[in-house]
Amino acid sequence: TFVDRAESLGIGAGRLDPVCAAVLGSEDVNMLEMATVYSTFSRSGTRVDPVFVTKIVNPDGTLLYEYAPTPEPVLTQSVAHQLTWVLEGVLTDGTGTRAQLADGRIAAGKTGTTQENVDATFIGYTPQRTTAVWVGFPQLGADRQLVPMRPPNTPFAVSGGSYPAEIWQHFMSAVLAGRPATPFPAPTTTTTVPRFVAPPDPSGLGPMTG
Repeated sequence: TFVDRAESLGIGAGRLDPVCAAVLGSEDVNMLEMATVYSTFSRSGTRVDPVFVTKIVNPDGTLLYEYAPTPEPVLTQSVAHQLTWVLEGVLTDGTGTRAQLADGRIAAGKTGTTQENVDATFIGYTPQRTTAVWVGFPQLGADRQLVPMRPPNTPFAVSGGSYPAEIWQHFMSAVLAGRPATPFPAPTTTTTVPRFVAPPDPSGLGPMTG
């Protein structure tokens, strides 16, 4: 099932209920899980679970501990490369144009916006790095309800293609500074995707749907 597939990619076991709406985002996941999933795409279908400590060294330089990753292939390379090709289009012609990196550096990713603009995300990757960004109000409103990112709470309706994509772009530009621009592996098959035309932006700042 799609739940099994999601868990194999990096979503925690038991996190998703097997309901049809789950593919539209009805279930809660966290940014670490999403970064793991997209990192699996960037590694051509091989998952490596995240860790917080990779090495511990004594003051004298003696190595006490070093993490040894255990890569696990969970997607075929062909499928992973096609997914990346599709997600590249989100930045070039889709809802994530604000995440485009300078100097022609290639990246792939996806915007996300929950109902009522309560959450907005952008998760993206290059061959070297994956980053997941969430924007929202961490506290509940006075009525103990989730706070929409819409006027008057925010200047405009915040979506994944606005602040999250911009944050991702600034962060990744700094992280990748000085590193060579590496292309993704070419997919074995592609298809023609109609060019996306974004609706008018109420903020006047440019396309920001997602």
